[in-house]
Amino acid sequence: MAMHTRSGFIVANMVLCVGLLVGVTDAFGHGKGAHKKTAGKVAPSDSSAVAKMHADSLAIAETDTEHHPDKDQPFVLEPWEALREHLHNKLVHFPVGFALAAFVVSLVSLRRTELQSAVRVLVFIAATGSLFAYFTGVAQAPTFAGSPQEWVVDVHRWLGISTAVTLWVWAAFESLRPLRRFALLVGCVVVLLVLITGFFGGILAHA
Repeated sequence: MAMHTRSGFIVANMVLCVGLLVGVTDAFGHGKGAHKKTAGKVAPSDSSAVAKMHADSLAIAETDTEHHPDKDQPFVLEPWEALREHLHNKLVHFPVGFALAAFVVSLVSLRRTELQSAVRVLVFIAATGSLFAYFTGVAQAPTFAGSPQEWVVDVHRWLGISTAVTLWVWAAFESLRPLRRFALLVGCVVVLLVLITGFFGGILAHA
């Protein structure tokens, strides 16, 4: 009787274990199925989003290519064209540099009189360079015709003329002994004009 009861107990436990295993397996099976269904529902949405992003990227790339057709083209330097383009911007630095150098040497020549001849040479080179700067500037002025910066061009032109004339006056004062004592004062005026003219020129160069 005891053995029969014990056997029944073992059988009942086995049935219970099998039932638990079946339930757990079924639960996992439903979980996977639900996950697959959910994934199946999300996947089309994700695919559409990716496709839309790809299409937008292509559209942006095409638009960028239309606006900048030479963007991917290698830069080719043509020396002659580069030299002629914006020639005023390239030449104007020479008279400016020589004028400022002449002023500095003039200050030094107050103690070292042997440098006075160097001052005369520097001023003459600056005055000559101002003529080239003026004519190349006049040739470049039509670029700004009708633009908001046109009035700046007019101011810059008249300041440039004033600077060139004052440079030649300075050269005359340096060459004529009776006027040489006043040459440094003329040089101060030249430096002031160079700074103001360069200010307006910088506005145009970066417009």
